[in-house]
Order: sequence, then C-alpha cells, then structure tokens
Amino acid sequence: MERLCLAKRSRQRFITIVLSALFALVVGTNAALAEPVELRLLACGNFVDDMRAVAERFSQVRPDIKVVVEDAVGCWAPLEERMLVAHLGGTAPDLALWQDETFANFVEQGVLANLDPFIEKDPVVQEELQYYLKPALEAYQYDPETRTVSRGSFYGLSIGGGQVVAFYNADMFERKGLAAPADDWTWDDFLSMNMHLTEINSAGEITQYGTNFNGWWLYSWMPLVWSNGGDFFNEPTRDRSVFRSPQTIEALTFLYDLFHQYQVATAEAPPFLQGQAGFRIDGPWYTTAVESAEGNFNWGVAAFPPVKAGPEYQQTRVTFDGIAMSATTKHPEEAWAFIRFVVAEEGRDILASRGRLIPASSRAFETSPWADPSSPRHHFIRLMNLARIQPIILEWVQVDRELQRLNDQLIWAGRNPIEIVEEAHQILDRAARESHSR
Repeated sequence: MERLCLAKRSRQRFITIVLSALFALVVGTNAALAEPVELRLLACGNFVDDMRAVAERFSQVRPDIKVVVEDAVGCWAPLEERMLVAHLGGTAPDLALWQDETFANFVEQGVLANLDPFIEKDPVVQEELQYYLKPALEAYQYDPETRTVSRGSFYGLSIGGGQVVAFYNADMFERKGLAAPADDWTWDDFLSMNMHLTEINSAGEITQYGTNFNGWWLYSWMPLVWSNGGDFFNEPTRDRSVFRSPQTIEALTFLYDLFHQYQVATAEAPPFLQGQAGFRIDGPWYTTAVESAEGNFNWGVAAFPPVKAGPEYQQTRVTFDGIAMSATTKHPEEAWAFIRFVVAEEGRDILASRGRLIPASSRAFETSPWADPSSPRHHFIRLMNLARIQPIILEWVQVDRELQRLNDQLIWAGRNPIEIVEEAHQILDRAARESHSR
C-alpha cells in the first residue's frame, strides 16, 4: 500500500514538472514572438546619426525594446517646438535630446520627467555620476520651488559638451616667430600676439587678423567677464543682476578695443579656416571644421586668456547637451533603460568615440579622440577644470536675444561699452526677477 502511494505521488510530481515545462515553453515562445516595446527618441543635427548608431546597438542588447530616432530638422528650436506641440497633443516622443539653455522652461510646462526616482534605484547610474564633470552634473538640475537652475532634481542627464577656448594656427605662429600661448598667459599677452599676427596691405586693408571670434556673445562676454572678476547674476539664486560693475566694464572695453581701437579682431566666419587669422575663439564642435579646412595647417588649443596669470582667473563658459524623458511616456522603465545605456553603458562609449563633444563622464575619455596626448584635441580635456556652467535662468531665451543684439552693436557698430553694460544690466535684472516671479 505504501509503495502504491509513493508511486502515485511520483506520477503527480512528474505530471507537475511536465506541465510546468510546457507552461514555461509557451510563455517563452509568446515572449519571443511578442513585439518589442517601441520608444520614440527626438534628436536633431549630427546627433541623429549618432543616436541611430546607439539605438542599433541597444536593440541588440535589449531586443525587447526598439528605439526609433526621429529627426527634428533644423535642430534645437524646431526640436523644442515639436516636443511641446506633441506634448500638448498627447503624442510626445518618449525621449529627446536637449540643450541646457532651455530645459528648465520645459520642466515648468510639464514636458520633461523628473529622473530622481530612477537614479535613486539604479546603482549603475549612481556610480557613473561619480565620474561626471561637475558642470555636466549641474547642467540639467532644476529646483521648481525656488526656480533655480543648476541645483535641485535631475530633469535630464548630460551626454557631452564643451568649453570656449582659443584655437591657434601653429604654422602662422612659427612664421611670425611667436611661441605657443602659455598656460599662464594674460590679456596683455593675447593683445601683443594679436598685434603681431594682424597684417595690413599698402591700401590699408586688413589681410590677416589676429583673432577670428565666434560672433555669439556667449563666446566672448562670459569668459572675459568671469576672468576679470565680474559676473552676471548673484549666485546661487540668480534672482537679480550684478552685471553693472567696473570689472564688467573693463572686460567689454577690452573686447571693444580688440575690434575698434586695435582692429585686430573680426567676427566673420571664414578667416581662421582660410588661414587668415591667428586665433579662433570657439568650442570643441569647431574641431572637425579645423581638421578638414582647405589648405590644412597645423593648429593648437590654448585656454581662453584671463586678465591676470593664474588658474583662479581662468574661467570659461561650458555647455552640455543631454538626454531627457517625456513626462507622459507610457514606457518609463524602458525609456530609463535606454538613458542608462546612453550615459553609463555601451552607448556612452559609442558617442564618445565619435568625438563630437567632450564626454560628460571621465570614464569615457579614453574611448574618445580627445584622449590622445599628442593631439591638440587633448587640451579640451586638460583645460576642462577651468570651465564654468552657464548662469541660466528661465528667461534665458530673452537674455540670449537681447545680449546678442548688444554684442552686435558693440563689435559691429562700435557702441560705447559703458552704455552696453548699463543696458545689459537692466535686461539681466528684469529677466532674473521675471524668472522668479512666474
């Protein structure tokens, strides 16, 4: 009788095992046949190809998730408009690349998701953030309660960026008998080099400039003002302007003099690439253009010159692009898996290897073209410790538009720098107060 009971129980266990195996086979087959979750990622410019390469590799690692990269033709302004319209219509992409200048405005409009809950339960990303450059960490932080950018919760994560530096034509320097800019050079050194580099023909026409500036105010005002001890807003709240100061007047007067008194600078685009300027003030995204310039020349990279020698005076503007999640995505866990892949896994290294931006994480430096000490590109990494995040406020678009107008008046029309500083101060102060009174 006991043997019969044992035999019966054995048969029952066998049947249970078989049924469990069949169930697992059916579930596994259904899972294999199930369509992957589809995520839409909005990108623009050269990032479209980059992100498609990342998405292709991600689909191999996570076949259960498919990332479709959509191109917002025209880049940032069309991307932001498209994202906002889609958000209002309930059809927003799950993910989007973003620029640090405007992300906080879209947080205010409920477009971008708070990433803190995802970071808090993800040790992989937590560890990666320990290797992030400090300004890269600050670039997508925002505190909605105080309306303060660069602190608070994460509403995006940086993927890469770059700072303003001085490219220089090494061949031209050699012809002129000039040594490469030293790490401890100053405004006086910069002016002296510009005077030597500038050439004027018999007709009084400038045929070679000392410096070819990027014409955007961000590339000149910020590093000049900061390196002279001035600032734009009170920190960290940025609720009023501190732009009206002797240091700021001195900085913009120096810029004015380069263009008008000494006539050694131009903001027209071609000269440096055509070998007609000794310096170019720009960021790492300009490197590809320099490398492929017609009549290729040897070049180098130096820190933006400060008013006095010493690293405490060398502060330059840095900006970061990032990736954000839609606040209305129906697939937040899958969207986060892709963000993790981009910032802390293979996607990070794929983006770094393309060399478009300085990686946000130092862990990715070695897989990037910026890591080679024999290349001028390496100086961007070496000088990153001098970089300072932009003092962004909610009314940044207004600030950017108005200060660009004033910069054009300064460098093209020769408007008095003292008047420029006063009007800029009023604009900045009004924008700061409006940003905190919404």
